[in-house]
Amino acid sequence: MGVKFGTKTILAFVLAGTIFFGLNAVAHAAVDPEATMEFTAVEGSSGRVQIRWTPVQDATAYYVYKSTDGVNWNITNVGNAQSYQDNSVTDYVNYYYKVQATDYITSIYTPTVPAYPPDTNVHGNYAENTSLCAGCHLTHSASGEKLKVATTIVNLCITCHDGTQSKYNSLTGEVRLSGGIYPAPAGPFGNLKELDYDSAVQVVAGYTYDGSQEPSNLPTSIHNLGEIVATAPGSNTAYVSTMNCTTCHNPHGSTNYRILRDDLFTAGRSTPIIVEAYAVTGATSENINYVKGNVDFCSGCHSDFHQPSGSGGVGADKTQQEGFNLSAASAGKRMHSVDMRLTAYDFNENLRYGVPLTMLSPLPTESWAGTPTVACMTCHYAHGTKEALTPNPVRNGGQSTALKRMDKMKLCRNCHQK
Repeated sequence: MGVKFGTKTILAFVLAGTIFFGLNAVAHAAVDPEATMEFTAVEGSSGRVQIRWTPVQDATAYYVYKSTDGVNWNITNVGNAQSYQDNSVTDYVNYYYKVQATDYITSIYTPTVPAYPPDTNVHGNYAENTSLCAGCHLTHSASGEKLKVATTIVNLCITCHDGTQSKYNSLTGEVRLSGGIYPAPAGPFGNLKELDYDSAVQVVAGYTYDGSQEPSNLPTSIHNLGEIVATAPGSNTAYVSTMNCTTCHNPHGSTNYRILRDDLFTAGRSTPIIVEAYAVTGATSENINYVKGNVDFCSGCHSDFHQPSGSGGVGADKTQQEGFNLSAASAGKRMHSVDMRLTAYDFNENLRYGVPLTMLSPLPTESWAGTPTVACMTCHYAHGTKEALTPNPVRNGGQSTALKRMDKMKLCRNCHQK
């Protein structure tokens, strides 16, 4: 039996009916719970992932945890070394890792990091992989600010995400998986025009279908890069920066799926956002399930649209987005709610059964107590849509396909199966 007094422990042993006391107390060297442990490298290659991390003083073991969704974890290795090579991986499948350092009394953990074999994830873990910095920055011959190799952030991202150096092609909206190339969850941006760094509009959004011409294979609408964030539909933020890839993604890494930012800089401040989205990669598609945070994330810019259940029948007088007020442009407007549970509904008896609704076509949702709920991504793509939709009137009097996932009113009937 061990009885602990401060940093000393008196050991009491019972042996053959005689009690012996260890009078020379021994100090227990414990892991500092305030210590930090970071990954120094996460390197992918065909059929393997090599990870390394900083040592922790007084740790007696390191537990390596592995996940394919960032939610459910399994211990894949236990040892004393500060590195591990995982040879049980499949190329083009998303993996996540974290490491626990312990002395079996106190434990600390690394942040979660993604891995995408056979590629090395260039967005983070630069302590040892310093050569990765040169992919985006040059010391004496840079073209853009902060020594970037391209004149704009968008052009910089496209140097890899045009299908040449990343599994994700943001222009075509495709992802490279083990079975081939398939549609990605975010949709396509299309052939973004060469960008003018000196212009306030960094990307010309030329694919918003206004009804004047038949839509082609190009996107019929895209998330308008280069527009002032404060002008986003349903926005009540004073954030005047122009939208680019880093508005939503952190190029230096995050714990979120597809390096979505841990915070959004809206209203001139940092708004914490928790996005626990994960991907399950299969042979023919990549499907995502937003556990929580999708609505909060999108409403960091589109704050007015964070509306409660029943908002389609009454005029809006508030937004559920923390830290924001409803803008004058949305006051009294009836809007489709989010954070609303998808439950079966009997229109004849006017009764809710309280069981999950089976949609005609599966769409991304969030999860509330295990029940799917409506989120922004349920109806919209994040990057762009190629759907040949009947244009919808928008608030400024124009028409747009509004990044919708389905043609015409199929989205409505997908849930409202009257």
